[in-house]
Amino acid sequence: MNKVVNKIKSENGFSLVITILVMAVLTILSVILLSLSLSETTLAAHQSNKKQAYYLARSGAETVATYIIKNANKDIDLFDRTSNMNSSLSNGEFNVQVEGLATGPSVYNILVRGTATVNNVQNTAAVLLYRKTLQEIGYNAIYSGEALNINNMKVIGDVQSGGTIEYRTSGSNAYDDTAVPNSPLYIELPEFPNPPAYTDEGGNTVTNLIVQNQDTVTITQSCRLDSITIDQQGKIIIEAAAGEIIDIVVNTITINNILEINAGDGGGVRLFVNTLMNIQTQGLINNTYPKQLHIYLADGSVFDMQANIILNGYITGPHADVIIQSDQSTVNGYIIANSVTKNGPGTGGANGAVNFIPENDPEEIPEYMKAYKMVEWTD
Repeated sequence: MNKVVNKIKSENGFSLVITILVMAVLTILSVILLSLSLSETTLAAHQSNKKQAYYLARSGAETVATYIIKNANKDIDLFDRTSNMNSSLSNGEFNVQVEGLATGPSVYNILVRGTATVNNVQNTAAVLLYRKTLQEIGYNAIYSGEALNINNMKVIGDVQSGGTIEYRTSGSNAYDDTAVPNSPLYIELPEFPNPPAYTDEGGNTVTNLIVQNQDTVTITQSCRLDSITIDQQGKIIIEAAAGEIIDIVVNTITINNILEINAGDGGGVRLFVNTLMNIQTQGLINNTYPKQLHIYLADGSVFDMQANIILNGYITGPHADVIIQSDQSTVNGYIIANSVTKNGPGTGGANGAVNFIPENDPEEIPEYMKAYKMVEWTD
């Protein structure tokens, strides 16, 4: 009898041990499973935060990159700036850094890097902006921000417009419509300088320069005037030494005869017009290479070529209007303007010529002529 009782007690004790061991194992497994569950939850939360941080960083970088593309001339102002671009969120923050990557003197590609933190998890996204070449940004005979009509014009070179383009489709002036680009062009003017007021040979300050009666006035240094008038028998000569750039800033300029440019190697003239450049009768503007004369038109200003005249130079006024009203008027260089109108608004007939003549080195992009495109995203 005692043996039976002892056997039962032994079996009960063994069962208790097994039960305790099973409970211990279950407890350990529960802890492990709970730990794994917490780890997976933490990992999932981390991945979610990381993904949110990435898209936040990318959004910030893309916003700044788009701003640079549309305001290309403000690129250098943003280089190496970060702190003033920070924006706080309810669960994190982000910042954007703009870095200029030099590819040559005063020429940069740009890296825009966004960095974001969401619930203490950080991620980055960066995009590379490539500085377009002259050919890529629309280095053409004519660029018009608005619709462009070149019917009956003689145009040698490509044309580009931010609107529609009307053109002849037969004869020597034929165009291939599949090759005519219609796209906006982001070009800003260089900053207008502020040279000293013009003084005559006697040292007197002159605000309104009038040249007439077969007179000739020679300008040899940068200056500013309210107005310049070259009468039918008058002549102005602007002389620039080799490597020298002379800046002439004027509100209105009227030309009825000759504006002559004499520049040494690498020299030239920049003519900045605030309101109106009006060419009224036969004559010649710049007797030498187009590269020696750059005409910049302020926003809202007008370039009006009413006469049979030859202009050798480059006209740049992305927010100005250019009018060519004569059959024999010829621009050798290029025109960049908000609008280019032939023979006056709403009229027909033959309308002058524009012959595209590129500057010597097409890889030398003028500092003011900037355009970027997004080419690559990276972490």
